[in-house]
Amino acid sequence: TDGFIAREPEAVDAAVRAASPRWKIERMAAIDRSILRLGALELLDGKTPPKDVIYDCVELAKQYGDKDTYKFVNGLLDQICRDHGISL
Repeated sequence: TDGFIAREPEAVDAAVRAASPRWKIERMAAIDRSILRLGALELLDGKTPPKDVIYDCVELAKQYGDKDTYKFVNGLLDQICRDHGISL
């Protein structure tokens, strides 16, 4: 993944921003933003199965985020998949 992030550092935040038109990335809780960036990076990189990426990020959100963070993370990562033609 370091190759992708070095080539396209703005692509990760752009994907998150596009998937979340109502929540600005700067307003998101730091943990939510970090989990979404990690998930977006992994999804766009394409080396890990998308279902695994989303599952792992949802589990991180359940453990470290607020009560409903996992729903937010699940929805945005699913939207990123749809936005980029990534099949689940």
